[in-house]
Amino acid sequence: MDHLNSTLPSTNQSDFGSLFTHQVLPSLYFVICIVGLSLNGVAAWIFFRVPSDSGLVVYLKNMVVADLLMLTSFPFRVAAELNLGGWFLHVIICRYTAVLFYSSMYVGILFMGLISLERYVKIVGHTSPPCKTRLGVSSLHFLQSVGFARGLALFNWSLLLLCVLPNAVLTSQPANESNSRHCMQLKTPLGMQWHRVSTFFSVGLFWVTLLVLIFCYASIANQIYRSYRRVRQDSSEICRKSNRSIFSILSASTI
Repeated sequence: MDHLNSTLPSTNQSDFGSLFTHQVLPSLYFVICIVGLSLNGVAAWIFFRVPSDSGLVVYLKNMVVADLLMLTSFPFRVAAELNLGGWFLHVIICRYTAVLFYSSMYVGILFMGLISLERYVKIVGHTSPPCKTRLGVSSLHFLQSVGFARGLALFNWSLLLLCVLPNAVLTSQPANESNSRHCMQLKTPLGMQWHRVSTFFSVGLFWVTLLVLIFCYASIANQIYRSYRRVRQDSSEICRKSNRSIFSILSASTI
């Protein structure tokens, strides 16, 4: 009797896990894919009609491309979770679409960091005292250059591809139905080491970018708040409304 009672919770947990994996998770992937492709498709249609006359536009276009590439890997994941395509589809995910997903995701994260730096230079650099600008922000003004932004975008794509592409090449062990769902079993010994190194690199890149985002948006918020206080002392209603709008945009960008 005690044995039967002890097996019931584990059975219920396995049933719940199976239900979540095969029914709930594919639905979530499908919704994210449809909504993401729709929104990013509209964003791409808008941004690519805008001339690349500033560094910000270059970074935004590249971030949209990275998001679209990441979303193209979702249908494979949905099909695999619905047990479509057989075990070979899991091999394709391990070797190719998972690599596409993670490389595109981290490229998008990098461009988010560059956008925050560009906004930091644009707002803080133009509103700071000249002596403070010369000491810190002026050295980052090249981020607003179109030529430099394109070169930096090419460097970012190349760096991430060089980092994650070997994960696809070195996932070359013979595949079968028993190991198709275990990506690490498909990797060569060198592939396992490369996967470990690239994972540490990507996670470190994420945390560095997050710190850059926090610093930039905190500095921008502080600069806008100080400007708001000066405007408030001047009792300028128009300027106060303008600053409130900037605060709203800043909050949305941070979220």
